[in-house]
Amino acid sequence: MLPRRACQTSFVRRFRASPPTEVGPLIAGIGIAAVAYGTKLLIEAASNPKFQEAVRETASAAAKAASDTASAARQAAAAKPAEPAATKEPRSYFTTDVMGVDLGEGSKDWSGGCAAVYDGEAARVVENEQGQRLTPSVVAFQDDGETLVGQPAKKLLFSRSAISVSGHQLLLGVPYDSPECRDFLDSSPASYTVAAAADGKAAIQVHGVLHSPSDIASRPLSQLKANAERAMGGRSIISAVIGMPTAANDAVREAIGAAARRAGLQQLELLPAAVAAAMAAEEELGKPIAEASSLGVLELNGRSSAFSVLGRTAEPLAWEVVVGKRQRRHGAEQLEGMLVAHLVAEFRQTEGIDLSSDHLAMQRLHEAAESAKMQLCSSLQASVSLPFITADINGPKHMDVLLSRARFAGIVAPALEGMLSICDEALAAAAITPSDLDAVLVVGGAARAPPLIELVESYFGRAPLRTERPEESVALGAAAHARQLQALQYGA
Repeated sequence: MLPRRACQTSFVRRFRASPPTEVGPLIAGIGIAAVAYGTKLLIEAASNPKFQEAVRETASAAAKAASDTASAARQAAAAKPAEPAATKEPRSYFTTDVMGVDLGEGSKDWSGGCAAVYDGEAARVVENEQGQRLTPSVVAFQDDGETLVGQPAKKLLFSRSAISVSGHQLLLGVPYDSPECRDFLDSSPASYTVAAAADGKAAIQVHGVLHSPSDIASRPLSQLKANAERAMGGRSIISAVIGMPTAANDAVREAIGAAARRAGLQQLELLPAAVAAAMAAEEELGKPIAEASSLGVLELNGRSSAFSVLGRTAEPLAWEVVVGKRQRRHGAEQLEGMLVAHLVAEFRQTEGIDLSSDHLAMQRLHEAAESAKMQLCSSLQASVSLPFITADINGPKHMDVLLSRARFAGIVAPALEGMLSICDEALAAAAITPSDLDAVLVVGGAARAPPLIELVESYFGRAPLRTERPEESVALGAAAHARQLQALQYGA
């Protein structure tokens, strides 16, 4: 018989030389044998009277020790003199990184959502994954079940394989049978169906399913949150200050809160968009805003416009809304819509072809109109060049239109006048005239359009103020307010 050492060495050599197909079952067999042997030992120990008695004695001693400790603690507490109740600290809303948000109202670069954070001593707007500072507030529900948000969804606005939803912010907290909902339906060329939910509020029907506006709004907001977290080095953001629409009631506030919770925000402060814009403008423009005691703020949103009369108040806001009015019939996105309608009518007249039923052509037309509108903000003319826009039996057709700023102003004049019409209602409610205001601030991407600035200057009798990037004012002001709240709380 070989010695034990030699047997072990021989076994190890054979084990190493064995192919994997044999080693696997061998190891499994050893494991099963070990488990069986361990179970046998536990059963024998549990049936041993001495082992059972030892377990009972140990449990009894532990229970007695716990009882003695609790009794001693009660006696010590009874002997200690009572102390006055501690004052409850106010709950902090901003214990982590916080972002300022403008939810946006539409699908264009001027009317999308925007998020800003404080980086050091200054607020900055964060970019999305496409490198853009504003994210289109669009949600596209594709026929294959996939849902896209932001820029990818914008590309499907006129697709036949998806239902794209934008402008849903105007339906937040709005009853289906209200004048606000009717104005939205009359003025918005929506590709989706608006229906009444069980609670009577307006809901959006997509592929036979009703979605609340809060649910739809939470999706672009989630993307803004992700952009801000990426800009902050991956730190989680659960707090936000959101610019809320002018004249928002409790139902609208509640709907915005529901959207924020769905997006993963746990702590929320709502700030009037006009106040947020005024705070951002005061920080950027300085003296013209700082010396004003009354300020008119004209908000040019994607699907609506609003005018607010602001007055001075105590810190931290510095401004309060005296009167605010909002209308849902005219918005900045009408500028592209009217230009596209004009180009379609002109092409029909010259070529005899109606492009309005061609989804691909309409997508290209809207993109070209948006580009031309932005180009005309800094140039006196822009070109709308769309080769192979369509075709007929005679071959391909092209669109090549040279558009002057004056011609553009004439085409979109009804939309510009409609956005400005809300000023009459707000000034009448405040019982003041345009000359009673110390300054007028124009907010929103459409504030870049020279024809609109000329119209505002004519109405108020003075040149309006605007920041360098007026479409970012609400988000930057919201971020500034969040910073103020943190400073008040922590002395930061």
